[in-house]
Amino acid sequence: MDSLLENLENSFKVDDRPNNTDAAHPYFMNFYKCRNDASNQAARRKEFLEAQKKKRTSEHNTFRNILETDSQHNTTKNNLPKEKCQSMEWLPSGKKKIPFKSKTQDSECLKNILMESEWLVDVPDDLDTRWTAVVCPQGKRCILVAKGNGTQAYDKAGRQFMSFPSWLPSGSWAETYSSPGGHKNGQTILDCIYNFDSTSFYVLDVIEWNSHPFLSCETDFRFYWLSSKFDEIIQLSEKSKNNPKSIYLAPRFPAAELPSRMAHFPLVEETNPKVDGILFYHKETHYTSGSTPLVGWLKPFMVPEMLKISVHEAYKADVPPNYLSAVQFIQSSLSNQAQKSKYRTRKDSNQKGIRRGKNRHSSSMDKVESMEEDSASNQDPPVEATSCDTKADLVNRDMISELASCESSSSSTEMHMEDNAGNS
Repeated sequence: MDSLLENLENSFKVDDRPNNTDAAHPYFMNFYKCRNDASNQAARRKEFLEAQKKKRTSEHNTFRNILETDSQHNTTKNNLPKEKCQSMEWLPSGKKKIPFKSKTQDSECLKNILMESEWLVDVPDDLDTRWTAVVCPQGKRCILVAKGNGTQAYDKAGRQFMSFPSWLPSGSWAETYSSPGGHKNGQTILDCIYNFDSTSFYVLDVIEWNSHPFLSCETDFRFYWLSSKFDEIIQLSEKSKNNPKSIYLAPRFPAAELPSRMAHFPLVEETNPKVDGILFYHKETHYTSGSTPLVGWLKPFMVPEMLKISVHEAYKADVPPNYLSAVQFIQSSLSNQAQKSKYRTRKDSNQKGIRRGKNRHSSSMDKVESMEEDSASNQDPPVEATSCDTKADLVNRDMISELASCESSSSSTEMHMEDNAGNS
């Protein structure tokens, strides 16, 4: 009997460790490993929090140079405009809208300075106590800059796509001379979403307010400052001649309130824009450019599966037709993002090659310089210099490989268990 039990035990072994009835089942261990170890978000969060304490001074100096350089770049009179941009001056009802013509200037200094989120693959244990949820409407991620009695909107690549007056500090002549805190030499930079349906901006975060940088400030303070300022400047949400685009503060609340908030529809009551997703900010994170695990991201239809809470049925209307699980959706999204990043890199390199080709025919001196550039470009660049999204791409590739390994290990475990059951 003992030998029979020993043979039976050996036939059902899935590894060399002795059987333990209190241990977790290997299949479920692989399933939860897929959540806890995907991209090691929990470990990287701790590393980011520790690292930002050490590099607070260096980050502040770096961003200060960016802000000062951008201010000098756009206020120099010798900078020639690249293209014309038209916005609309809003007049009282019954009158026609007069085009507000302005000239755009792209800003290399604003390129890729936005703080990017990561998929919330690993749900933190302190989500209810140390995280803030921010509702993100659908639209274009952009940088809103108010200075020199004007307001400009730039995309993530630093290309200006809109210019208009606003009631932000230094955003218009009316604000400068009517507000005691306004002055034409000030500067305000906001992280925003532009919603095309409502033609409104929704502010996610603050980088600089009236020449006061907030880069080394924690999330709690930055959000408190924004809330207090939007309560003071009520004209920001009202469309007028001096504020043709409404500027709202994106709704935010403690993550613990998410179940009660998402039980009702809509999340954004002002203009009821379509919600793109939910951002989760760690309360202690500083504003840093690039991807960070201290800002998580989930689509509304993923919230029930990932956070185990019930939501209003309206938030489930945007579920993709081929949606199977949050893990597979994230894996597919990361793969598409990696492909787009490669396409952008090739496109940028081709454009640089075309520009170099044109410069060769300008003068003999230009020919010599372009030949030097060509010889330098033939060398393999370092990994960090391939694109501004390289670090984010590396994280995405790690997430894809780990998510795939989780699924393959789970399926192999199932097949191994079925084979053992058949042999027995």
